[in-house]
Amino acid sequence: MNVYRFSLLICFVIGCSQYSSVDQAVASSISFRRAQNIGGSRAHWFLDGTNGGYPVFFVGFDEGTHTTRFATLHVREHRLVERQEMQEDGELIWVEDK
Repeated sequence: MNVYRFSLLICFVIGCSQYSSVDQAVASSISFRRAQNIGGSRAHWFLDGTNGGYPVFFVGFDEGTHTTRFATLHVREHRLVERQEMQEDGELIWVEDK
């Protein structure tokens, strides 16, 4: 195996384990657990893009014909989960998901 293929293999393995860690962070987040308490099996989450290099996740409910957003999360370094909130002046900010 040449060095190029080996490097690609290592990046793939590291990348997969990194996303697994991010998935675990979202699945165990306070917001997702609250959504599960409200909606049971209808609660779900999925990747909704990125923000400043951080993955952004939609947390919501499957309503059959559409989904309803419960929270927007992103995962920062060291699996820190933050939730997007709107301030009184309408500005969107990220706060720790507690």
